[in-house]
Amino acid sequence: MSKNKTNFCGFSLLISITFILLISKIKCILEIPIQTFNFHNSLKSETISIDKNNLLVGKIKIGSTNQEFNLILDTTSCLSWVPLEGSKDQYPIQNHYNPEQSTTSKKTDKAFQIDHSGYYCEGEYYEDELQFIDNKKFNFKFGVANETKFNPEEVDGILGLAYDFNEEKLSFINSLKISGITDSLSFSILLNDDKTINGIKGTMYIGKHEDFSKNETVSCPLKLDKSKKYWAYNLKSFGLYNSVNEINSNKTYQVIFDTASNVIVLPLKYFQDINKNLSLYECKYVTFGEFKNPIYKLACTNKEKLPNFKLKLNGQNFLMTKDYIFYEKENAYYSKIIFNGENGIIGTPFFSIFHTMFDKEKKMLRFYPKSPEYIERGDIEEKEEPEKDKIEPEEGGFKMVYLVYIFIPLVIIIIVILVVICAKIHRNKKGENLMNDLEQNDEENAILNN
Repeated sequence: MSKNKTNFCGFSLLISITFILLISKIKCILEIPIQTFNFHNSLKSETISIDKNNLLVGKIKIGSTNQEFNLILDTTSCLSWVPLEGSKDQYPIQNHYNPEQSTTSKKTDKAFQIDHSGYYCEGEYYEDELQFIDNKKFNFKFGVANETKFNPEEVDGILGLAYDFNEEKLSFINSLKISGITDSLSFSILLNDDKTINGIKGTMYIGKHEDFSKNETVSCPLKLDKSKKYWAYNLKSFGLYNSVNEINSNKTYQVIFDTASNVIVLPLKYFQDINKNLSLYECKYVTFGEFKNPIYKLACTNKEKLPNFKLKLNGQNFLMTKDYIFYEKENAYYSKIIFNGENGIIGTPFFSIFHTMFDKEKKMLRFYPKSPEYIERGDIEEKEEPEKDKIEPEEGGFKMVYLVYIFIPLVIIIIVILVVICAKIHRNKKGENLMNDLEQNDEENAILNN
């Protein structure tokens, strides 16, 4: 009897442990965010523009009272920030965030600090509603600075468009996807040629923009730079040309694509290769910056002989005409391309000529030139992988969440069956033991009678 009882207790314990494990698995399934993906067309932002300082700026609204801010669109920062009402600003800033005026504002318990490239700010994170895309509001975590050293005129802060390279999940693009407004970590910058008093206007699209078909675009695989923070690509050569003369420098350097830069910065060695031939275009150069780290800019006098520029990316030559690259000042023409350091930055002058998609899923940059003449096509060095067909679930089809509804009753039924089987086995064994005891008693009585 005691042995059977021990077996029954052990079996019951095994069933209990199995039940606990199954419940824990059910909990894990319930904690997985389950959603049905409906792939939409790209969403259109409010108007973006290049301001008088050649910075790419977007107007956003924060909070229940729609407080407005002019923010630099920055593909090298995943953190967005605005100044706090009453903040200590070394340079004047026009608009400040007042959390007390927003009923949707929520302060977090985490602080932030930025000290980079000549500007500084510090403060704390807040969560509030943000509006920028198609009049849609969504919850967004951003920095609110109580102290700033930030000098771009008529700009209030930064809108971080970089992809998250840490676990903070702070980027504007990631927040849009988490909120369900878009299904893609992709966005496009399109700038037109219509100049207004305030600069060049344009549009930002979130998601896979329909204008960027494979037949119309040139693609470059994105790579992380040496710091593992910024998306970059290898620039294979740089050249100057016009109808008469052409100069090329065939070297390879890494360049970062940065919408927050108002110039194109190329490595100093490119300048050293072209410097001796600048007289062909009646151009010289001016220098500024530190003595040990000078910055060179072209200065030309003859508008008719101004050179065009050529950048080679992924086997294709991207042609940037002089109308986009030079600006006139005091009877001279100065380039928006400068030369400094060992690496490069592709800034807003490039985005003015080539509508650009930042495609996170496929790790590609896609360029849509305003005119076919801006591309000299060659042999593509790195091809993108063919896109697999996406199977979209039908509205009334089977959904993953149904597995939870099926799984729980199924587990309960299995447990009940196991308990019934266990009880039946125990009852049968108990009956067999009782019969054995009766038979043994009969044998003992028979011996005694004899």
